[in-house]
Amino acid sequence: MPTVSIYLIRSAFIYLILGIGIGTLLLIDKGFSFAPQIWFLLPIHIELLLSGWLLQFLMGVAYWMFPKFITGKTRGNKNVAVTMFILYNLGMIALLSAHLVTELNSLLILGRVLHFSSISCFVFLIWSRITTYNR
Repeated sequence: MPTVSIYLIRSAFIYLILGIGIGTLLLIDKGFSFAPQIWFLLPIHIELLLSGWLLQFLMGVAYWMFPKFITGKTRGNKNVAVTMFILYNLGMIALLSAHLVTELNSLLILGRVLHFSSISCFVFLIWSRITTYNR
């Protein structure tokens, strides 16, 4: 398994654990209503599970499992893959910070732009590995 896939999948599991932890607190509060102000964490919970865990996990597995090139660098430019990982997680930090600091629009936009850039790197890496075989 490539190193970038390992980092993507490990960080995805960290986001999964954080998202489940926050979700557990929200469900406990829903049942017992001990701290209604805790519901400001709902957007963070959603962001952690959808963007942090699901999408990043899929990117890590897809980068690993898509067909490799027969010659040269088997999965494409490694620097682009590392940039993809860094941009994605910087975007997550920006998005989570924006939600914690009462929806700062500039951080939300920065986080989404970083995610878009990271996904663009991912598409760049995967696109040429999608081929058709003539039999």
